[in-house]
Amino acid sequence: VATNSWRSLTGAQLSQEYYPMMFVAPNGRVIEVGPDLRTRSLDTSGAGQWTQLTSRTAGYRYAGTAAM
Repeated sequence: VATNSWRSLTGAQLSQEYYPMMFVAPNGRVIEVGPDLRTRSLDTSGAGQWTQLTSRTAGYRYAGTAAM
């Protein structure tokens, strides 16, 4: 934000599905809620880091929606 430019989060390399369902949480982290089986949180500070929050057993969702 300070430099108003893009930067690479080298500590958060992750292959994403097409059209991930993502939201910005009040603490500034990015939350990925689908379509993958895992729900993850992305900390964008420093080099970045993904943290798995939970996972579901109901299977992969190829299509769907998400609302915050």
